[in-house]
This record gives sequence, structure tokens and C-alpha cells, in this order.
Amino acid sequence: MFVIVFFLLKDVIFGIYSKNSPMLLEYYFYFIPFTLIVVFSTIFESYLIVQQKPLLPTFVREIWMRLLVMLGLTAIYFGFFTFSTFTDSIIIYYFLGLLILVIYVKREKILFLKPNFQITKSPHFKEMLVFAGFVIMGNASATIIVNLDSLMLSAYSGLGSAGIYAIAFFIAAVIEIPKRSISQVVIPIVSQANKEGHRKVKRIVSKTSLNQLIVGGLIFLGIWCNIEMFLNLFQTE
Repeated sequence: MFVIVFFLLKDVIFGIYSKNSPMLLEYYFYFIPFTLIVVFSTIFESYLIVQQKPLLPTFVREIWMRLLVMLGLTAIYFGFFTFSTFTDSIIIYYFLGLLILVIYVKREKILFLKPNFQITKSPHFKEMLVFAGFVIMGNASATIIVNLDSLMLSAYSGLGSAGIYAIAFFIAAVIEIPKRSISQVVIPIVSQANKEGHRKVKRIVSKTSLNQLIVGGLIFLGIWCNIEMFLNLFQTE
């Protein structure tokens, strides 16, 4: 579905970004393999979380990928990478992350690729399809909302303005790291605890909320106390 829309809207996208962000169009077809890898990575992450094994996917997404990207940017700074090489390496980085998840699932002997069409005979199959449809629409809407501002800036003000905005956005997003990391670990635990009663769920939610508040608050104070230093790093003549 993505590839079909991707090609149908090619002329429209080129018309929007050709004036102020022509560099984006140079890497237009990179989005096809990148999207495919991200989709499969999300599937395996969700599958491992359902299997109550959330630590590795969290590590791959929050630490492994950021470390590789940081190394790639360092290579550009010291002249080992060109920008084109770096964009190629981004796809390789994400592919390596997907490969780690696939190998881990296979090693844990929970990799099942044989289709089971018996699920279509389940009385809950229709409900599952409806629920999946709402999840798809919800996730798609959330993704569009989060990225819409950057896409509009790229179209009307160029990639430079979008880059400045992205820096400010991600400085604030750092505060959310504890929430994302803890949530990935807690979701399967809460699902299991829900079978044992609301008191246990309440206790788990209270503890995780307190931990997120403490860690997130400390990160916020660290950023706020050094905000002038951060902004000075990005000043240009």
C-alpha cells in the first residue's frame, strides 16, 4: 500500500519540495527500503514485547541505533564519510537492528513463519480486524501529527529551518526517553497483572509513574540549567 501511494504521489511531492528542499528529492527512493525495514522492525519489536521480552528491542531502538547514527555523524565530521555515504549507512544501521531482532527471535525458538489460516474461523476474527483497523488509523494519525510540522517547514522554508526546529524538538523529546523505555518493559507486566486484580495494576502503575517523574524531572533540570550552552552550540555567524 505504501509503495503504491509513494509512486502515485511522486509528482505531487516533487512539486512541493523541489523549490526549497531539492536535496530531499535526491534520496526519494531511499524511503522504500527504509520503510520496509522499519515496518518489519516494528513487527518484531511488538512480537517480542508480547512474548514479555522487551529489553532487547528497547536496547536496539533507544541505544544501538542512536550509537550507530552518532558514529556516522562523527565520521562525517572527521571526513571519513560524505553525506551520501551517511545516508546509505542509515539504511544499513536499521537493517542491522532488524537482523539482531530476527536472530534473537530465532534463537529463543519463537520464530514461527508458517501461516495458520485457522484464525479466520475464529468467532473473534471480525472483531480483531476492526480493532487492527482502528490501531492502524490511530498510529498513522499519530505519526503524521508528530512529523507534519517538520514536513511543512521543509516544504516552505527549506531543510535548514527544519533542521533547527528538529534540534529544539529533540532536546525536549529527550525528557520522554524514560517514559518510552519504561513503558516497553511495563506493558506486558501490566497485562499479566491485570489478570490478578486491579490492586497489583495500581501498584505497578504508581511505581512506574513515580520513577518516570523522578528521572524525567532530573533530565529536564539538566537541560534547563544548560539551555544557553545548548543554544550557543548551534549559533552561526
